[in-house]
Amino acid sequence: VEAGQSKAIARFVARKHGFMGDGEVDALLVDATVDHCADIVAAYQKPRGLPDGDEKTAAMTKWFEGELPDWFGKVEKALAKQSKAEGFAVGSKLTWADLQLYILVEEFFDNKEGAKKACAGCPKLSAIVGNVKGNEKLKAWQAKRPESAF
Repeated sequence: VEAGQSKAIARFVARKHGFMGDGEVDALLVDATVDHCADIVAAYQKPRGLPDGDEKTAAMTKWFEGELPDWFGKVEKALAKQSKAEGFAVGSKLTWADLQLYILVEEFFDNKEGAKKACAGCPKLSAIVGNVKGNEKLKAWQAKRPESAF
């Protein structure tokens, strides 16, 4: 089968391999968390898309020092309601939401240090990032995965 939407493909793979949580409510919360990440990515495109120069520099500083910490604060509030164990976004086991949050904080942004700093006031989010980062299976995959632009 061919499918052209990356989130639909990721959701299919997550469901097939048990990364959507335990039951329909967990799946809803995983989807909501992933969508929250997509909202953050979309909001980032405004400052990122500006032409290089003073305006873009100021907008990027505002993003990483003000707007991104606010976004991460919203994620932190959601995590407080839906996580049942430290280091997990939904319930008490690794889900697609955990992986998506890790990618967002650790890999997505051009200014990786700015993203990590923006996350510093969010202990639940930081714990999830640390948990995923320390996952031995993920480390093994990252070491052997093929080179790709994605």
